[in-house]
Amino acid sequence: MDTLQQDPHARFGMVIGGVYRAMLRRLGRRFVSAGYNVTPEQWSILLHLWRADGPSQQTLADLTDRDKPTIARMVDVLEKRGLVSRASHQSDGRVKQVFLTEAGQAAQAGLLAGSRAALDDALSGIHPDDLRVALSVLERMRANLESISNEDSSHANESIPRAAQT
Repeated sequence: MDTLQQDPHARFGMVIGGVYRAMLRRLGRRFVSAGYNVTPEQWSILLHLWRADGPSQQTLADLTDRDKPTIARMVDVLEKRGLVSRASHQSDGRVKQVFLTEAGQAAQAGLLAGSRAALDDALSGIHPDDLRVALSVLERMRANLESISNEDSSHANESIPRAAQT
């Protein structure tokens, strides 16, 4: 075994990326086998709409960490499939809000069951104590990265001339 395969720092990114991709594939397969023509990425939009219907496309972009054009394309597909509809915001017509249709609401139970089954597949044989440790480590990593990101943002504003910040 070479040194890179033994070094946890070197392996971590590859392993977590592989888990992410495998989970997306499993989700997709579960959705298809349940009769839903929805990708895991589209499911993430539906998930946010089930929590709070009617956000703007920009809000969905922020919630899913995607850019606005990507969200617009994804919403286009969901709209063509009859799962969502768009409407202009009543006080600002430039803002497009996204709403679930009856079909989008009806898909909730089946898609959530599929996502739960995919998660059960991924966690099969993993002891609850190990899962708690893994979650704790991942949450600390996210906090570290968010802290660094916030520092980067504040430093970026410091280098911008005052007149340009307003």
